[in-house]
Amino acid sequence: RGSGPPFFDGPVAPLVKSKNGWRPVKNTSALVVAEKKVRAILNKMTKEKFDRLAEQMCEIPVLSYEILTMMIGIVYEKAIDEPSFGDMYGDLCVKLSQQVQTD
Repeated sequence: RGSGPPFFDGPVAPLVKSKNGWRPVKNTSALVVAEKKVRAILNKMTKEKFDRLAEQMCEIPVLSYEILTMMIGIVYEKAIDEPSFGDMYGDLCVKLSQQVQTD
């Protein structure tokens, strides 16, 4: 039990900020932004909030085929993972397809 590293009990120098310290880089591509929006909306989706959130989902700009396939894939995965909400995700797909047809 006592074979771990020795306990350090001396003074500790404070951390010094450097000018080129690591900072996370945000990916602001249209695909990443759309994916975050889709996931956020689907995570909040319930039968009570369906109309409002489905409208928000329809407002996400589908600027490319990649964004469209990403949206389809995420909705499909949610429907598979949550079979009790399958009918709601089906209704969402109908609403999205109607939106695409009118654009």
